[in-house]
Amino acid sequence: MSNQEANAVPEKENLIPGEGQDQKPNNQRSEKASNRRAIARRALLLAVVFLVGFLIFGVIAIQVWEYSNSFGFCTNVCHAVHPEEPAAFSDSYHASVKCTECHMGRTGTIRGIILKAGHFRHLPEVLFKNYTRPLKSETMRPANESCEKCHYPPAFHGDRVMIVRHYEPDETNTEQDTYLILKTGGGQRSQGLGFGIHWHIENPISYIATDDQKQQIRWVQATLPDGRIVEYNDVTNPLTAEEIATLPRKTMDCVDCHNRAGHPFSSPEKLVDDAITQGWLSKDLPFAKQEIVTLLSADYPNQTAAMQAVGQIEAQYKAKYPQVAEKYDTEIKQAAVVAKDLLGRLVFEQPGVTWRSFPDNVGHSDFPGCFRCHDGKHLAADGTSIRLHCNICHGVPEMVAADARAPQLPVTTAKEPATHLGTNFMNEHRFLASQEVCGTCHGEIAFGSDNSSFAPTRPAMAGPGRTST
Repeated sequence: MSNQEANAVPEKENLIPGEGQDQKPNNQRSEKASNRRAIARRALLLAVVFLVGFLIFGVIAIQVWEYSNSFGFCTNVCHAVHPEEPAAFSDSYHASVKCTECHMGRTGTIRGIILKAGHFRHLPEVLFKNYTRPLKSETMRPANESCEKCHYPPAFHGDRVMIVRHYEPDETNTEQDTYLILKTGGGQRSQGLGFGIHWHIENPISYIATDDQKQQIRWVQATLPDGRIVEYNDVTNPLTAEEIATLPRKTMDCVDCHNRAGHPFSSPEKLVDDAITQGWLSKDLPFAKQEIVTLLSADYPNQTAAMQAVGQIEAQYKAKYPQVAEKYDTEIKQAAVVAKDLLGRLVFEQPGVTWRSFPDNVGHSDFPGCFRCHDGKHLAADGTSIRLHCNICHGVPEMVAADARAPQLPVTTAKEPATHLGTNFMNEHRFLASQEVCGTCHGEIAFGSDNSSFAPTRPAMAGPGRTST
């Protein structure tokens, strides 16, 4: 080997000064940048997966929440404990409103979840069937969280003519129509309104009821338009001062009268009247009203026995009215179909639970309703009673035959004599009325058989020291 070859310097030693030293750090920086990009890609992928999963979960959660608020869920999953309620709900004016909008109020989602979670305490009772029927809701939200979200309290409602069609239990199912002017009223006193049935909205009322269904109202406190606060005690069963101070008070709101707005349970007579009016039950079928009401009003040990009784309609007609049975065979079969449907709204699965288990506080026909307070028995310290005047809420009813001309109802009432202005007039006049005293204005006096007055048999209206006659 020559000296020149021996003294040759390796190529790497001839690199530009500093170039070899910088190559390793550059490789490290490149590797770190690559790692950062990989981490960013993984983070982005995870974020996308999380976002997609969150959206899917959110959609599922929304669907579950919506379903848990639906009529189907409430009926079939949670509340099969009262099977009679869904059928009644489907017959109501609120059938398109979600159950939760009334029972939990029209509130936000978060509050709705909290309220619904509170109902889990009822699960043991449902699972182990440790409850009694009919059930009563203990968690209904106040009207200002439910009813008043749709129905504006200060709104004024003008008078309207109400027609009630009734059919007599006779051979021809004689139709008799009752006309009356319903004075819903309401509105604000500052606008010169605040009267009629909705007087109770403008003027604060509180009361004490001593039963679960609020049928026994024994004490009432009213704030009158002039600012006076008056207390009325049921003199036939008065509360003591200690009881008034300790028993829970309820502030009157919509559902104290409209308690069956979502789940109406009508009487047999009203159901049959409606069925004839709608044409489901033939008015031409002799004794239809009498026979079907008798069937629906009978006492049955259970729903099965009630349904079995429907099968006897045809046999009963053949036995009692053979000529009618021969001529109206189709109408009788249809009557059996209608009766079966109506019985399902009157007699329920639980023995002993019927339509009478669900009082309706609107009006005063089948239940005390208005007469829980306006009964002549709730007196103030000065002896005056809660006003008992029919024309506060509606005009004097006018009854006419179906083929008669509609009556002329007065839009305004004549000035009443002083004797009519007493707070307990409607209760007392039953015992004071006579042809001599009242005949000049009212014509012939015949309680319950003409338009002069209500029938005298009103147990809920028996005043102090009086008994119904």
